[in-house]
Amino acid sequence: MRRASWRRGCSGVVACLVFLLAGCATSTPTLSPADYPFHGEAPQIAIHWQLTVDSNRVVADGVIERERETQIREAWLQLLGIDATGGIVSFTAPVYVLWRSGTLQPFTIALTPRGGEQRYEVRVYSFEFAPQLQQHGQ
Repeated sequence: MRRASWRRGCSGVVACLVFLLAGCATSTPTLSPADYPFHGEAPQIAIHWQLTVDSNRVVADGVIERERETQIREAWLQLLGIDATGGIVSFTAPVYVLWRSGTLQPFTIALTPRGGEQRYEVRVYSFEFAPQLQQHGQ
């Protein structure tokens, strides 16, 4: 009898935690591009991000925005650590972003600094257009 009562109590606590965590996850506001402190551009693409800098890790999170009329479907982004002379000191592997719909897609990139970085930038490494449909008989 005690075990059944204990299990029901634990189940109730677990259910409350799940609902609480789900509520926290959905209550986080989505920032608009103008709310981010850093911005960059590439043809038909704008990047908006914020940085979290620790002694051994730098994280950029933000949104990548494509022009409404563009056919760009996917992009790869990199976070770069840049020294005082403008040289690239550290960089990440390209991070993949795919647009399924809309113009904004979120991203998060983490970098381990090598030393000497004075600033950090997110740049478009490359991008690809959506495949074009070909008409038969041409």
